[in-house]
Amino acid sequence: MRILAGLGKRLLVLYTGSDFRSRGVIAPVDDLADARFTVEWDNLQLDPTLHHVLFPFEAQKYSFREREAGMTVRIGHAPTNRAAKGSERILAVLQRLEKQRNIKIILIENKPHNEAIALKDKCDIFVDQIGDLGYGINALEALAMGIPTCTCLTSAFVQAYPQHPFVEVQAETLEQQLCFLIDHPQKRREFARKGRTWVAAHHDSRHIAKKIIGGI
Repeated sequence: MRILAGLGKRLLVLYTGSDFRSRGVIAPVDDLADARFTVEWDNLQLDPTLHHVLFPFEAQKYSFREREAGMTVRIGHAPTNRAAKGSERILAVLQRLEKQRNIKIILIENKPHNEAIALKDKCDIFVDQIGDLGYGINALEALAMGIPTCTCLTSAFVQAYPQHPFVEVQAETLEQQLCFLIDHPQKRREFARKGRTWVAAHHDSRHIAKKIIGGI
């Protein structure tokens, strides 16, 4: 990086995942950066001088389809980290609903990506997470595939994107929101169409790459 800086090259740093939360900046690298970015909203609380960009995503790689309303509503959840996703509380709600409604729980865990996507494609509703970190790639895949997606969102994200397509949930409201979606298939179709359009427009990797290369 020092050699590149000495040659007059522009250096851009993008902080992703949990590395910034646990370690912070790598000072010798950070000091050389012409622009610094993050895809994580909570990282802005640790360093408000970072520029936020949405996660670059290729929605065109995922097939969109509208799901026909059937007798059984399939609800998916795909935890990479159960504690971070609030999975135990999500699964407790789903198991309670399973006794009251005609639903099927599709738990997608520890699967190769192609198998995970095949299972996700069977879902009518997807629950991403309840917690403080906002939505992840799992949610973007679900939106791109036309699956109404429930997740907890940060206030900063909602302020920046008030027209987002997510079904907002907290631990206390998850059951109520799921019941609404189960009972209203037309609303599921509306969320599905809005979700695909939104993720293709706002998370487009080419658009975000241009923002990063441009240095904001």
